[in-house]
Amino acid sequence: MEITYLQNYLELEKLRQKDNNTSIKLTVEGDPAQIKIPPMLFTPFVENAFKHGINKIIDNACININIKINENEIFFSVENSKPEFVQNEISSKTQGEIGLANVKKEIRDIICR
Repeated sequence: MEITYLQNYLELEKLRQKDNNTSIKLTVEGDPAQIKIPPMLFTPFVENAFKHGINKIIDNACININIKINENEIFFSVENSKPEFVQNEISSKTQGEIGLANVKKEIRDIICR
């Protein structure tokens, strides 16, 4: 379910970014049906890749998302291009880091179950 959500989200972003020669790739290895993935677990990372990378680059940006599923493990990575310098960028500490806090809470809830 979570991977389907990511696929749909990325398709929407591809439509938004179509005029910018943007490369958006999702690679999934393994069987997503063999493991339960909490809803919205990956979303903050993917959204940040767009917010802090692709959306600040005019042309030839890229995002690569890799998910590898083993018996009871998930390996997840997001890579994005970013501008060399963004003028007047506010540090993430002043922006609140809400997405990261939500992911940490979700992981704590899973471990404590």
